[in-house]
Amino acid sequence: LEAFNKEHNDFGLEATFFLYGENPFRQKELIEYKLNYIVDKGMDIGNHTTGHDNLSGLSENDIQKTIAKNINYIKQYLPEYEMNILSLPYGARPKSEEKRKYLFNGSFDGTVYNNIGALAVGWKPEYSSIHKKFDYKYIHRVHGSSEEFGIRYWLEYFDKNPSKRYISDGDKDTVTVPEDLKEVVDENKLGEKVLRTYMIDEKNE
Repeated sequence: LEAFNKEHNDFGLEATFFLYGENPFRQKELIEYKLNYIVDKGMDIGNHTTGHDNLSGLSENDIQKTIAKNINYIKQYLPEYEMNILSLPYGARPKSEEKRKYLFNGSFDGTVYNNIGALAVGWKPEYSSIHKKFDYKYIHRVHGSSEEFGIRYWLEYFDKNPSKRYISDGDKDTVTVPEDLKEVVDENKLGEKVLRTYMIDEKNE
């Protein structure tokens, strides 16, 4: 990541490392060093449960336990760090909405957590966060591989279908979309951002 960033510094040095267990790097003597290294570089650490547990079959108590214990483990090394993103092991989640709420808010043995998003198993790109179909409770992602539906597949797909991809105009206070796609924007998700639309000249598209 750092080598790529040096060659392409406009790409940015961004990543989230979803960790589980008590030896996430398989190098116990380097755990503290590596966790601090990630955070000091401005990158993030996410929750992947304590034992890479299939959350679809756990009780409400055990869901909270495996999420909270992982937070406690990381806080041994980073006491001020807040983990608030969950990557679902196997992409699995409980069938009942009653249990699913514990993926986002819960507590165990004095540790309280509030997750702002949960990631599914990767296979396709996600909608923009202001799209009506975007769901922070089950965020899609893409595998960094050359396999079917990996990142190479999707890069080639968007090269062939440029109208399918969203490109930011670089203005963090404004969301810009074609006029004919305005209907897919959930204005409740805009917050203080301004929605701006434009017409596509089909002749010069």
